[in-house]
Amino acid sequence: MAPRIFITGVSGYIAGQLATDLSKQHPEWQLVGLVRNDDQAQKIAARLPAIQTVLGDLSSHAILMREAEKADVVIQAADCDDAALVKTLIKGLAQGGKGGSFIQISGAASIADAPNGYGQPSSKVYDDVEDIAEITTFDPTHLHWEADQAVLHEGQALGVKTAILVPTMVYGDGEGPVKTKSMTIPWLVDAIVKRGKGFTVGEGKSAWAGVHVKDLSVAIILILENALTSDGGKAVWGSEGVYYVEEGEYAFADIVPKLVESLKSRGMIKCLDIDQVSTEEATRINPYSLLIWGANVRCRATRLRALGWQPTQQTLYELIASGTC
Repeated sequence: MAPRIFITGVSGYIAGQLATDLSKQHPEWQLVGLVRNDDQAQKIAARLPAIQTVLGDLSSHAILMREAEKADVVIQAADCDDAALVKTLIKGLAQGGKGGSFIQISGAASIADAPNGYGQPSSKVYDDVEDIAEITTFDPTHLHWEADQAVLHEGQALGVKTAILVPTMVYGDGEGPVKTKSMTIPWLVDAIVKRGKGFTVGEGKSAWAGVHVKDLSVAIILILENALTSDGGKAVWGSEGVYYVEEGEYAFADIVPKLVESLKSRGMIKCLDIDQVSTEEATRINPYSLLIWGANVRCRATRLRALGWQPTQQTLYELIASGTC
């Protein structure tokens, strides 16, 4: 019997790309996606007719439990902070009795730091193999802590194989049926265009690791394919099953000049000026600016690369140069 994959967040940027790729690569699989309304269902049906949609939201626990019970693998890509959702889905997998696996799409904001101030670099780089003991025992001051801990603890308690994939700054146009844009760079572009000139938070020396949305989808599919083998394949699951997803690192002091040059060449702004703005001004520009443009998120996807994953898409700088950011 064909494996059944239940995906939350299928109308979103990441899971939309994943669903698109799965439909092409594994048409023999049963793909089921949770959607909030008929409009989303219709858009998915038009673009990805092979995907069965189920109406519900993240609080529809009876629906979520039922779908998890029927699934061989659940991919949770709707909300990286909803611990109750995680517990419901893992419980459903356990009750289904199929030896199913759970894949959580978390977020690298969990390792954001600014020890020297926003816009300043940090020397801390998390390696998902060497630093796994620290990563899996973060305290509640780390973003996404509650949901990530729920994955680790519930999976172990109920005997469900779990993996946590941690995307970094995701960029690139997605091919999903509903949402095709990320936040970090599009929001930065919008802010620069609105101001009429570039800016960095402080000196802009903070850096985020990044990954193209299509390379991220490849990573998720790699873990999914391992999940569907009888023993979980070569992937690591459970207490050490945490995978950072990155193809490189980008400092905003490098990103912004390239964006400004591209935007000016397209007539979207009139000058190449770049301001260094204070934390107060940055927060007025965007309430999330200190996190997404001022903090550091530095990590290494050692575990994925050991499985053979290699990014192949354009880098962020190449996309900016092509005018597609």
